[in-house]
Amino acid sequence: MVLQSNLIVDFDPCSLNISGCFSADIKALKRACASVSQSGTLSPIVVNAIRDCIVGKYVIQIIRNADKVWINDLVSSYRHYINDQSGEVVTAFSDCYMESQSVNQSQLKRIYKKGYTQGHRTILKGISKLHPAAVYYQNSKEQVVVPPTESMSKVNAEDINKYYMSYFKSLKTMRVGVAFSGGLDSLYLVHMCLKNGIQPLLYHLNLTPNDKDASEDLLKASKSAASLKLPLNIIELNRQNVFEKVSFYIQEHINDISFSFVALREFIKEIEREDRIDVLLTGQNSDSFINFGVTRANHPIEALLLFFYKKIFPKLFYYDRIGPVSRFLLKIGYSLRRIPVTEIPRNKVEFISGLESDFHYFPCAQAKGPSDLPKYSMESEDSYFRWMLCNKLTNHIGGNHSVVWSDDRELRLNILMPFSEGLFLQMGMQQMASMSAILRPKKLLEEASMELINRIQVPKESAVGSKKVSIPKPESVGNFEDLTDLIDKFILGLKLN
Repeated sequence: MVLQSNLIVDFDPCSLNISGCFSADIKALKRACASVSQSGTLSPIVVNAIRDCIVGKYVIQIIRNADKVWINDLVSSYRHYINDQSGEVVTAFSDCYMESQSVNQSQLKRIYKKGYTQGHRTILKGISKLHPAAVYYQNSKEQVVVPPTESMSKVNAEDINKYYMSYFKSLKTMRVGVAFSGGLDSLYLVHMCLKNGIQPLLYHLNLTPNDKDASEDLLKASKSAASLKLPLNIIELNRQNVFEKVSFYIQEHINDISFSFVALREFIKEIEREDRIDVLLTGQNSDSFINFGVTRANHPIEALLLFFYKKIFPKLFYYDRIGPVSRFLLKIGYSLRRIPVTEIPRNKVEFISGLESDFHYFPCAQAKGPSDLPKYSMESEDSYFRWMLCNKLTNHIGGNHSVVWSDDRELRLNILMPFSEGLFLQMGMQQMASMSAILRPKKLLEEASMELINRIQVPKESAVGSKKVSIPKPESVGNFEDLTDLIDKFILGLKLN
């Protein structure tokens, strides 16, 4: 399979158009399309059969008679927007300003607080994002989340490496770079490149003036690159200059206008200007799926959260109740997370309604009236762990975890997130279901990485030049004014209610 940005598959009387950055098994895709119905909803089996033929970031449009159906990939990003009134789908958020008459005040408050809107919501009323793992039916204006149908079979390090060997084969003819922190995720991506005969360029973002964390990150990345005998290309960005770029991004990216979003976008643009790679790989989303975002090993509070997920919440899901001991333990956990104990769900209905919550690690009861969240396929509630994956997709990935790495249409550079694929979701669900993995949520990926390190003969140092790495002393970060004034001016300029 080869990496491509667009593919059209005709299957009489319908057609399928895939856009993004992906590889596709065309023969298997045509077989899967043969089961697509001419009208009505697509079964989860058909949706996942189509997904199984594609690797990478993508959005699928299926044209059936007088109907259009959109299938989003599992987690990559929000790149399409839906007009809730007309049902139309657009790819530029700036096109939505004339379609909306008012600002969503609750999401505006969230922008001020966190720098991004929640889940599929946007800062405009009546405008939604195309949700990860969702199927959108344009005629009925219905968005349905269809989670992957991965089994709970045992996943081991060999399975992970076998899967990603196939994944990386499509990159062999490309110039490949890795967004490199020196941590487990980016190290694994580099090792997998080397395993496939790909000599990647390593890029590290260094924000100046350095604070303690930035200096430590640079030191870790430098040591890891040196151990690989690969040069580290350091992209330095001044923090004040990044802040001044906010006004450039705010119109199209108001839903994700945090400082980190702008910094990463500028990081990507600097790499693009060098014109030395075709594809940039990032370990984004690894933390988001292994144990559903609870990733710190041997951390007492995180271990307690995992215990709740694995032992207490399933009782609510399957038996519609919990006992006094479980409720007492939940009170402790909620107090530690500074969540009101009144939010502890008492039954399955309250538990499931927690998808509305801002608290990503706890489903909490919310009395806000009818839910405006995308619907879920019937099969998504058959299994507690599949339902929890829906919760994760809705609340956690729905922030700016992925959108910062979405493709900028003005750039040639493609960005891939290998940890956004079905196998990695399966690995996360397996870790979720296993009490033995409660304190080592990244154990499998560590084993996979060690297996590669033991097999790979690290190549000689590349001739590609690199800046000399010097670790600056920690300096205080300048005080930058809040983004609130910029956001206020922008909202007033829209002249909306």
